[in-house]
Amino acid sequence: FRLEIVKSDHKRRNMFEELLCPTCGRQFANSGDLVPRLLPECGHTFCTKCLNEALLKDADQPFFCPEDNVECSRKETAEDFPRNFALIRLAERTIERQRKEQEEQ
Repeated sequence: FRLEIVKSDHKRRNMFEELLCPTCGRQFANSGDLVPRLLPECGHTFCTKCLNEALLKDADQPFFCPEDNVECSRKETAEDFPRNFALIRLAERTIERQRKEQEEQ
């Protein structure tokens, strides 16, 4: 029984890590510079702020994913990349679950 709890906690930690920008470590959100943006060529996701910073570097050169170095289409700004709605929904559910757990304590 204890092993299942440990596995569940481990899965929860792993899921929570997916809600963090791999560059800055901040939790994704549905507004501002924390909106998760998807790179269609490789499937990696970064917050709007970090993606904008990456796009500004070597703006006259091809753009490569900061995670796996796959060449991606260059856009003017991060806002031109699609939102990762799956991560947005997951982040919203996680925040709501955390609020409920805190209220119960």
